[in-house]
Parts: sequence; structure tokens; C-alpha cells
Amino acid sequence: MFGRRKTPPTPPQQPPGGDKPGHAHVLAHLDREEADKPYQRTQLVGNILFETTQEAVAQDGRIRVENVIVTLASIGGQQCLAPLLQRLAEEGKQLQDVGMTVLKGDDGHLYFFGDLPNQMLAEKQTSLISLAFGAAAQIGARVSVEMIMQEMKTVAQKAGTGDAFLELDLPPQHQVDSPLEIVAAFGPRLVEICDLYRVPPLDRQVAFGFALQRVLTMTKGVIDPDLAVSIILQAAVRASKIDPNRVAQRRSEMLR
Repeated sequence: MFGRRKTPPTPPQQPPGGDKPGHAHVLAHLDREEADKPYQRTQLVGNILFETTQEAVAQDGRIRVENVIVTLASIGGQQCLAPLLQRLAEEGKQLQDVGMTVLKGDDGHLYFFGDLPNQMLAEKQTSLISLAFGAAAQIGARVSVEMIMQEMKTVAQKAGTGDAFLELDLPPQHQVDSPLEIVAAFGPRLVEICDLYRVPPLDRQVAFGFALQRVLTMTKGVIDPDLAVSIILQAAVRASKIDPNRVAQRRSEMLR
């Protein structure tokens, strides 16, 4: 039902950065094998996203697993929407042309809904949540389509309610920053990695799905699998509805 955990890619991992030795070689390798190994690129990038996120969220040399999970889930969720809106703008299409709708909430912010982002988020076998849930099930988490549908309903009801929309329902000792704050702070760095390895914009969420698979597998026994699933689901669904312009504005505020 959910995406299965794939075999790790064979190309050697290179440090993020187009000017690093061997980067062009890796890109050429990925291009040559694209037809026979269509997920090799996103698997490789998923591994790099996982490792980069660990470094980014570490504090005093310590890594809190919840922060790694929520960062990958939040940015992956936003990548189910942002590249899609950009593509529509480039093609001169309106939201209604592809069956999407936008809601302006009581908080004055825009929230986006529709089948296309939902497919990238949860409905395809290689969607963000499907890939994450596939790995989560293998380490003992309870996952189901009904869980996804209920979270979608909850998020739709909370859209436009300000801070209530952004807050995740987690135990106090496992609280994390909001998806908006996370995407604004770390999104550009992780998206840049996708671009450096030429991941098509509409496939970025697949790379984040593989990154979540990696963190779930590596942290088996460290965090309760059901808690990990709850963080992924809540963060990803919320982030997939947030206006990218709001994210950009928040990042600008952070950099002042």
C-alpha cells in the first residue's frame, strides 16, 4: 500500500556543492542510468538531505531526532506545493484550471488545496507520506490511509486559524518548531541540494520521502515509531497548504 523502502543508490555520495570534485562525474553517472534506475537520483539526494539536516539541526554536537524528522517532513510537504505553483505560473494557468482552490483565512493568510498537491503528498506510491509510511511500517508503526484522511480533514478545518494551524499536537517533551518556521529557516539550503543534483522540481518531495525513510530506519529504537509517524503526518500536511510567499516573507524577517 505504502512505498517500500528502496535499495540505497550505488554512486558515491558527494558533499553538497556544484564545485566539489567529482560532482560532474556523479551527475553524468546519474544521467546515464536514469532510464534503468529512475529512483537512483532521488535516493542519493535523500541520503544527502538526511545527513545535511542532521548537521543543520545539531546543537552543541547533539541531534534531537524529532527535529530531524519535522524538518524533512515540513520542507518535503512544502515541496508538494511550491514547485507546482511555480509551474502553473510559468504555463500561465490558474488554480481552477487544474482543480485547485485557495482559501483566505481569518488570519489573512492564504491556504492551498487540491488533488495535484495531495497526489505528491500522499496519494502516489512515491509520494512523500507514502514513502515515509512504508519505512515506518517496517519498524512497527501503525499506519493507514484513514490516518492520512483524518489529518487532511483536521488541517482543512484549522486553516486560517493562525497559530492553531501551525501547532502540532504532540506531547510536551516532544514539541518542535512550527512547519512555517522550519521551512523558512532551512528550506532554501535543502532545496538547493535538490537543484545541485538536478532533481526535477516536481520530484523533490520524492527525495524528501527517501530522506525520511533513512531517518526512520536509522533511529529504530530511539524514538517511538508512532510518534515519528505523527510528527511526519502533521508537519507535512500543514506545510503543503502554506503559501510559499508567506514562507519567503518569514525568511526575510529572519534575515533582518
